[in-house]
Amino acid sequence: MKKIVLFLFFVSFFIISNGQSTASAFKTGENLNYDCFYNLSFIWVKAGAATINTTVDDKNYEIISTCTSAKGWDWFFKLRDTMSVSGNSKTFLPNHFKRIVNEGGYHANFDYKFDYDSACIVSNGFKKKDLFVNKKIKIDTPVLDIITFSWFVRSIDFDKYKKNDKIPVKMVISNDIYDIYIRYKGVETIEIKTGEKIDCYKFAPLLIKGTTFSGGESMYIWVSKDDNRVPVMMEAEVIVGSVKAMLSSYSNIRYKSNIFSSTSGCMGDKD
Repeated sequence: MKKIVLFLFFVSFFIISNGQSTASAFKTGENLNYDCFYNLSFIWVKAGAATINTTVDDKNYEIISTCTSAKGWDWFFKLRDTMSVSGNSKTFLPNHFKRIVNEGGYHANFDYKFDYDSACIVSNGFKKKDLFVNKKIKIDTPVLDIITFSWFVRSIDFDKYKKNDKIPVKMVISNDIYDIYIRYKGVETIEIKTGEKIDCYKFAPLLIKGTTFSGGESMYIWVSKDDNRVPVMMEAEVIVGSVKAMLSSYSNIRYKSNIFSSTSGCMGDKD
């Protein structure tokens, strides 16, 4: 079940934000819902869900992500994971990021305050037995938290890139700064569970090696090939088996398109 936990964690930072390059294009009230599955002996079993909610006005934005295990899995591994970020809606730079973790009895809290005047992130919280108070993480270039990283991903104009191009980013995860990249894999047509075919941009993020992922480019993400750039499907190899997330429903996305005939609905619905 730990594999599902970390996959939901990665899902949450890839499914937030609007597909434009300015905060003004970010529509308030956007909601995205995903079903998450684990491949168990060639059978895809639903193991959890992820939900994202966004609010924005002329001055500020806030994005909240929740990841939960399915009730049928709670007896084995209960997951309740919440992340949020708030910041300036003009620059879209984050001011405050929080994550509260409850993963099968493992508890951790992360609270980042971005101090741009001092060029550092001030971190408070704990993980396992490690308590950190006003821990300063120096930053010499713009650094993204998990949620604003997803805004960056969805703002990318993939048409400007060639297949296999790398797009570098720097982000903070669990008090460490990582230099990673996104590798663009081109345009691909995928088929969702309703049988509908959707044109998507496909890319692979560089994953950090750990207890679940072997590292490298072992995850693929497909975002809608329209102005919304909504992630439609994600799939990743883990140390044992594989995991997948699929968009199940959405509301208040910015644009109607040939992929989304309305700004709210369920995948496969047609007007």
